[in-house]
Amino acid sequence: MAYYPEQTHVLPLATILRERRLSVPGEVVVRQGASVIAADVVARAAASSRHEIIDVASALRVAPDNAGDYLLVDEGDSVDKGQVIAERRRFLGKATVTAPIDGIVALVERGRVVLESAPESIELKAAMSGSVAAVLPRYGVQIQTVGALIQGVWGSGGVESGGLRVCSDEVEGELEPSAIRFDHGGAIIVSRVPLSAEAMDAAVEQRVRGIIAPAMRASLIEKATALETTSIVLTEGFGLRVMSDAIFNLLQDHDGREAVLIATEVERWQRNRPEIIIPLLSPSELPTTPRVGDPVRVGARVRLLRAPYAGLVGVVSALPLRPGVVESGLKVHGALVDLGAGRIVFAPLANLELLG
Repeated sequence: MAYYPEQTHVLPLATILRERRLSVPGEVVVRQGASVIAADVVARAAASSRHEIIDVASALRVAPDNAGDYLLVDEGDSVDKGQVIAERRRFLGKATVTAPIDGIVALVERGRVVLESAPESIELKAAMSGSVAAVLPRYGVQIQTVGALIQGVWGSGGVESGGLRVCSDEVEGELEPSAIRFDHGGAIIVSRVPLSAEAMDAAVEQRVRGIIAPAMRASLIEKATALETTSIVLTEGFGLRVMSDAIFNLLQDHDGREAVLIATEVERWQRNRPEIIIPLLSPSELPTTPRVGDPVRVGARVRLLRAPYAGLVGVVSALPLRPGVVESGLKVHGALVDLGAGRIVFAPLANLELLG
């Protein structure tokens, strides 16, 4: 009976198709077949105006019918954030009301002022080099590229692009803030060891666009998701796990190349995964697209998910028909996995993840 495990793509070369989509309807500004780079704008839209209601009467402690006597603006006036729009002088001073946003006075009625913000312009960038494979009318495009693809297990932030820079190849401890330098600004940095809170702060200070790390302490989730300028992708999970050799070696091989970090949060009922994409020069013949839904086979490359071999990568050398005995004493179906250097271990099928 075939066993179909979870699968993570760690591919040195593949044809990759990804969608870039506006959150609201707009205008697509590129054509199908066009070549694009990461910084190219592919679609534009205008976000709806927002409205702020200001209770001037309550703020100045006057009757609603009398609030108009203290207003310094009329309907149709433009105002700046922080501008005084109403003022009431008193014997010992004065009370003022300021505009919370830039906008236009849309309505004055019964002691209240309604401010309308200007529509916000949204520009959607390609985020990665490639060609426009399809146009999604009014919303965006599908971009096809050829390159390396690595899927992570957790992400926070948005889509970022920048030069890939390996900042630590240590195999013990957590990432030291001193490993993040001034010249890492605008880059996507790679650490072989877990991310620390101090390193996270250093990355923000140096204006690092993205961080690829194997893991971090679960207590840092709230801090990581609150970052506004730096996206994070974890390749192994949470805790103090080191990055697997298969992933680190592939990232190290492309040190200095332009990379795309898709640091999306995993949705429970969707197949989306945080990803690292490294566009490469297109060959004359396109490589295959990543396969999904394959069973475990002899020769398959797998990552072991649980102790005592958690994070190690090997190749399935045999699939015994009879169950094997694990440390707990249970008999389970599993595979013999060759970890290299003549080391072959038995691992339950449920502890395997396909890489490829």
